[in-house]
Amino acid sequence: MSDILATCTPLGSRAVIRRDAADKKVGAIMLPETVQASPKQTGVVIAVGPGKLLADGIREPIDVAVGDRVIISSWAGLEIRDPNVTPENEYILVDIDAIQAKIPA
Repeated sequence: MSDILATCTPLGSRAVIRRDAADKKVGAIMLPETVQASPKQTGVVIAVGPGKLLADGIREPIDVAVGDRVIISSWAGLEIRDPNVTPENEYILVDIDAIQAKIPA
């Protein structure tokens, strides 16, 4: 993990997710550039915020934890750009609501 992501702490009900790398080849078929450029919808949770602060001062619990594999909405989140991050390691900051499901291990 890069220096920026090692010190990145999401606020509120947000999470940092490392997207799965896009497959360039499926079986013996090479995928076109347009398909390769589409965002991956699965990844691993790298960091999680403390949860949304409710009116009564209690934090809303978050349903995901670091290390969970998840499915996220298309085009969700804010890409985190870091010159030390290789293209196969794409990170995004998403609101917890953009996480649609956990993938069982």
